[in-house]
Amino acid sequence: MSKKAVYLTIFVVVLMGVLSVSINVHKVEAPYPIIFIRADGSIDPPTANVTSLDNVTYTLTANINASIIVERDNIVIDGAGRTLQGAGSGNGITLSEKNNVTIENVNAQTFYLGIYFNSTSHSVIFGSNLTGNNNGIWLLLSDDNIISKNNVANNNNGIVLYRSRNNAISENNVTNNKDHSIYLDMSFVNKIYHNNFIDNGSPFLYFSTNMWDNSYPSGGNYWSDYNGTDLHSGLYRNETGSDGIGDTPYFIDANNQDNYPLMGMFYNFTIFMPPYPSGGFEHVTVISNSTVSNLDLLAWLSSPNKYLQPGQEFIRFDVTGEEGSVGFYRVMIPRVVLNGSYIVLVDWNEVPFTEIPSSNSTHAFLCFTYNHSTQEVIITPEFPSFLILPLFMIATLLVCVFKIFKRQHVYSCSRENWNEA
Repeated sequence: MSKKAVYLTIFVVVLMGVLSVSINVHKVEAPYPIIFIRADGSIDPPTANVTSLDNVTYTLTANINASIIVERDNIVIDGAGRTLQGAGSGNGITLSEKNNVTIENVNAQTFYLGIYFNSTSHSVIFGSNLTGNNNGIWLLLSDDNIISKNNVANNNNGIVLYRSRNNAISENNVTNNKDHSIYLDMSFVNKIYHNNFIDNGSPFLYFSTNMWDNSYPSGGNYWSDYNGTDLHSGLYRNETGSDGIGDTPYFIDANNQDNYPLMGMFYNFTIFMPPYPSGGFEHVTVISNSTVSNLDLLAWLSSPNKYLQPGQEFIRFDVTGEEGSVGFYRVMIPRVVLNGSYIVLVDWNEVPFTEIPSSNSTHAFLCFTYNHSTQEVIITPEFPSFLILPLFMIATLLVCVFKIFKRQHVYSCSRENWNEA
């Protein structure tokens, strides 16, 4: 064989090898499948661990190593607490040019984008966990959406908005996101408040102007790197006394600042009103440097004591913090839940409190402090003495009935609906 023929043979063999590698690379499949919710309401593939009885609510029935692409408007994706598991690329859930879609109770982890909205409006991301992704939530050209009560943690970037407007971002726990807690690029008039931004990279803003608080006394966000004081209160921070809101703004850039940064984490509890279940519900909100749990509306059905009479309603909760440190608490109580002159008890010891001047006929704002470890806190109205006797008689009858049915002496009329940070 001539030298030319040998070279030609080698060239052909190498070329075939390169083509073989290219073909094999092209044929490599994604490390996880894609589940489609089609425009006609069908689930593709039909064997996916997603079910719907009405083509409106779609529920995950198991943990899934897959992505979901939504092609249908006016639906709910209920994760039911289950997990979409990625492999470092792709999107957990994708909506493109969709309207009125709610995504709730989903865990999306280890994707490039946990949840991705593209040109999507009037949709909701609620009560979900976005962890270990490159970006937790990404909105592109998306307006008028709600991002609320999610845990966005341990991503490179927490929440990203690009050319997006009029979105409401509230009551999220945004924690330990390496690069940026929130990243806004050419995004305007978004309202961002009552979020807990804890141990993240700094916010990043590029040609963006947004609103970072819900005015006074509702307040803005909790920033773990905020080092301001709380010695004053009031809309203009010129009244004596603390109110759980920092005296100076949290500066982000020349066009963005949180005017009313919170001095502790924000909590929102739902109180179900008697008679249960027809009594409806109200919200009790809290700003505290403690971990707050087990907040309930209760009714006292035991013997009267110094503070509580039979039939009297009260709010009870637990606070926990570093032993020996001082905890503070600001609570907003709808007066329809409890009304009157209040008493605050910490482990059954009465403590002084301040009802800030911004309290009104519908809501009371109470501020007080206590020494940390784990404490039980009770808030109750002072009880009118002329009601003690008739309610004591009613309570005695109720206690007898409760003993028959082996019921406890305190019953709960509510449940907590907020995941603690």
